[in-house]
Amino acid sequence: MVSFTERYTEGAYLEHAPDWHAGDAEWKAGKVFEMIERHRLQPKSVCDVGCGAGEVLARLRGRMSADTKFSGFDISPQAIALARAKAAANLTFENLDFSRDTAQVFDVVLLLDVFEHVPDYLSFLNQLRARGRHFIFHIPLDLHAQSVLRKSRYMLSMRKEFGHLHYFTLETALATLADTGYTVLDHFYTWDHESLSLSSRERWAHPLRWGIQALDRALFTWTPGLAASLRPHFNALVLARGNAE
Repeated sequence: MVSFTERYTEGAYLEHAPDWHAGDAEWKAGKVFEMIERHRLQPKSVCDVGCGAGEVLARLRGRMSADTKFSGFDISPQAIALARAKAAANLTFENLDFSRDTAQVFDVVLLLDVFEHVPDYLSFLNQLRARGRHFIFHIPLDLHAQSVLRKSRYMLSMRKEFGHLHYFTLETALATLADTGYTVLDHFYTWDHESLSLSSRERWAHPLRWGIQALDRALFTWTPGLAASLRPHFNALVLARGNAE
């Protein structure tokens, strides 16, 4: 049986996601940059913990100052092999466990869809708190009315397909960060399908799917909190302060 760590280090996750979700990178980078701009942060150093194929950092690099240094860390050698193809003078990638194998400190630390994969996520968050001045988290909100009514089938599918071990609402996610010593400064909801638009042909071929997406889009636009409490594929993007000197 493959352990939680071996899922990422021995190639099993790469077989499941050959591009390591690089297709979501432009959207995620845009959300991260929106939060950075919203708070007028001007980081000189940014790191991505669990950077995967490195595409989010590559997209951020194109939006931010040329003086900013970007560093990506991942325990998966397969992911880092993909990421290193994107390396540049101010963009580097290392195959190591950021929480244990380095003591570097950064102005902004990104943890995008990360700590729900970590078995001892509370210790993990406690260890990282001193490693950044600001943190930006992207947290899947897998615990919602539909997941409960369907006997946790959605949560179990996230466990099987993506390795999610912990499941959150917005409130429990924010409480987790507060309980591990972070000061939450801001948050907003995101939706996995924000940038998805079905063609006219697809709408005719899949009217039910189009109708559900239209309903989710309307809920997300007008009442994102209600949408996240009822339906899957919603997340929280959170800015928090660490305690790095």
